Amino acid sequence: MNPDDPARQQAPEPPRLVPSPPDHLTPGAEGDRDGEDPLGWLRLPYDPRVQRLLRAENDYSRSLFRELRDLRRELVASMLGRFPEDDASVPVQHGPYLYTTRQSEGQPYVVHTRRRVGSDGREEVILDENELAAKRSYCAVRALAVSPDHRLLAFVFDPRGDERHTLEVRDLEDGSTRYRATLYRATDVGPSLAWAADSTTLFFTVLDSSHRSHQVRRVYLGAQPFAEVQVLEEEDAAYQLELSQSESGEFLFFASRSPSSTELRYLNARAPFAKPRVFCRRQAGVRYAVTHHGDHFYVLSNESGADFELWRTLCSAVERKHWQAVALPEGVSPERLVARSDH
Repeated sequence: MNPDDPARQQAPEPPRLVPSPPDHLTPGAEGDRDGEDPLGWLRLPYDPRVQRLLRAENDYSRSLFRELRDLRRELVASMLGRFPEDDASVPVQHGPYLYTTRQSEGQPYVVHTRRRVGSDGREEVILDENELAAKRSYCAVRALAVSPDHRLLAFVFDPRGDERHTLEVRDLEDGSTRYRATLYRATDVGPSLAWAADSTTLFFTVLDSSHRSHQVRRVYLGAQPFAEVQVLEEEDAAYQLELSQSESGEFLFFASRSPSSTELRYLNARAPFAKPRVFCRRQAGVRYAVTHHGDHFYVLSNESGADFELWRTLCSAVERKHWQAVALPEGVSPERLVARSDH
């Protein structure tokens, strides 16, 4: 890019980092000489100042690289041309159905389908992302979950590209084979959701004004009118809430996570109206993840140092004093937990 180009000379000034005033200093990381960092707010991705800085940086970069738009389009087209347009995922069995996704030539988005195990191969479309994206300049499905009884489909999608998602629940037994009727809809939600075992209670996260998942809510779809109930709220701006379900389907996990620590709560999926219990309180520098298998919870934690270690504890005794270390082969450092029924 020519620095003497008039367009370059008229470009706005790059955004400036403004240190916090003395009365708004952010505690620094361990080892800081004075324990306070005037730029420590950059560690908090959901701080409004960080959001403003990122928007300013994006505006600045767009102004600098405006003349490269055509080249960028050519590069994107070239990369996309190297991928097969007809593709399908390996079918995954969930209850009496085999679920899969496929993409066809000329369609930019995938189609989610299912068919009964042992059937003649006739598939049922449960969600066509191409129809969802029709008349929208942007569309991205972030999460999708079928209820345990396979009757309802819940999914979260971003309809604008601003990461303020929309939640929809559709009835898969309404008799239609194309665009399903919407049973429930909510906006400004986060990218995670989970069903309770009753197949009528749905949990999801909600965003605040800085795009942080700060609440978990539930909605009971067994009787109208449908009402949302707040289950949890994370008030610390350094943390956001994540919602997940154990591979066994028996527990729901509500994790408050920051870049350096975790606090997780859990709930029996068969008791969706109970209060979630704390698994282990947050500690500075300690991150952990939990899954369920049989009578035990398995915990992946870095509390002993930089590497993660594997522990297990009975579901009826989750206090830290009851955890037992699980021996792993020498040189193995686990990074993720996945529980399988046949292991």
